[in-house]
Amino acid sequence: MNINNITEGLIVKNYREMCKLLDEKVKDGKSKRLQLEDWKRYFDWKNEKYKFIITEIYPEPKEKIDGRVNNGGNIANTKYDELMDKLIINLLVDYVYIEESFSQVMDILDLFSRKYVDLNKSGYKTFAEINKIGVGVTLTYQQKLNNIVKKCFETSLNRLAKNGVITYEKRIMMMDNKLEKSLADIEMEEKIKETEQKMYEEMDIKHYNRIIMDVNRRFKSKVGKELEIMNYWNVYCFELVDKNTDYVEEDRDELMKRLINSVVESVKGQKYKDDAGEAFQPYGYEKYQEQIDKLTRLLWKLPEEYKTETEIATAMESLFGNGGEVEEEQEQDTSYYMQDFNTPF
Repeated sequence: MNINNITEGLIVKNYREMCKLLDEKVKDGKSKRLQLEDWKRYFDWKNEKYKFIITEIYPEPKEKIDGRVNNGGNIANTKYDELMDKLIINLLVDYVYIEESFSQVMDILDLFSRKYVDLNKSGYKTFAEINKIGVGVTLTYQQKLNNIVKKCFETSLNRLAKNGVITYEKRIMMMDNKLEKSLADIEMEEKIKETEQKMYEEMDIKHYNRIIMDVNRRFKSKVGKELEIMNYWNVYCFELVDKNTDYVEEDRDELMKRLINSVVESVKGQKYKDDAGEAFQPYGYEKYQEQIDKLTRLLWKLPEEYKTETEIATAMESLFGNGGEVEEEQEQDTSYYMQDFNTPF
């Protein structure tokens, strides 16, 4: 990008002329939106119809916020986990001690909607059919969501424990045949793990096959029958070391936006191999964007001002017309001229 051709107060006729000045390619749709976001790192402007009015040019480009997932879904600690830390601290100020499953903790934190519970209970196939979304993209979104958010949550718990803010351990909760709950001791946890391994071999399945609800029910039923218990599940047990800890300033909306961005980008980046053995990313194609955005709307308790990529694209199209391509303005003047102005399980 060449910003030497623009100055504060400059009025540029339209988007195409702006691209010429900056030595940038003319783009449309999502690519154009990303391009405009990148321009905002270098300078700011306001729009009057199709015109760009340059209001400020920054001495140094603003830092680029990288919301992408790293290493197949792991989250950059400095961009996510500190935000989650604060939610956990405030949660414990209210509850003192937590002994709940991942889904139950997320329900208390108010990150997910009731549809998220429906997805986990009914399974991705039924959920996809009811909501008229592709089965494959629903499964991938569910997996990425659970993996990314759980990783973020557990990393925060481990860091807070390491720093002496909380005590934390991950345990197994059991329900016996009298429907009474209790935490499994170390010996029982080992028995559960050994029995699970036995059932994996007996049923000839892998861990990831259990995302299919019928498979998981049969698996846990077999484990429970072997151990003479009704059910079992993982729970997080954590509490504040200092019970006089005060509330800290949190930003739930910002955390949610960044987590969603990681989930969406991870879904789009999911690789599969075709019949020829070539890797491809099916959900990176434009045709899946609307379905991905629909899943985002269904599963998260979104901030009021949150807009999905489909909604942003629709707004851009409505504003500019021609699928986001700025229309040429029929004027007799030159392409731009100078003028003074005073003017984010």
